[in-house]
Amino acid sequence: MTIATNVGPEGRAKRLRAASTAMHERVDNAVMAAAPFASREHYARFLRFQSRLHRRVEALYADPDLQPLLPDLAGRSRLTEVERDLADLGLALPDADEAAPRLPLPEALGWVYVVEGSNVGAAILVLPMCSTSSGKSWMRADQSHRWLRHRQAGSGRSRHLLSVEV
Repeated sequence: MTIATNVGPEGRAKRLRAASTAMHERVDNAVMAAAPFASREHYARFLRFQSRLHRRVEALYADPDLQPLLPDLAGRSRLTEVERDLADLGLALPDADEAAPRLPLPEALGWVYVVEGSNVGAAILVLPMCSTSSGKSWMRADQSHRWLRHRQAGSGRSRHLLSVEV
């Protein structure tokens, strides 16, 4: 996928959205089909996946080439919260995957954008599950989803990634 870089953040957002709509819909459909918040077992499977994902991208959050571009990046890491959520549910950490290779800067920014966006989407999905009327007694508002509450990521943070010039 080629995305023009000589446009402002709003233009980049539109181009990125247009270029990735089909893939985004496939991912959304797969997540919704898995019903990650329907039960404790479904959520455990989803959380294990999140653990593997966040462990795989953790090095990006400490990448010295990304720090000047995104000064708050190190504080955005959610790996610790994901691991605490697994512990809340009495689950062991999944086996570690091999470390991700060092990525070219545009690709690294792309991964950070995807992970930040997925965190925003998951946080939106989980909100109704934490209400007392949801009937999801397995999910408590004070635990098992810290990674979704971490610094309350919003679209403004993801949009900032589109303003970075590489």
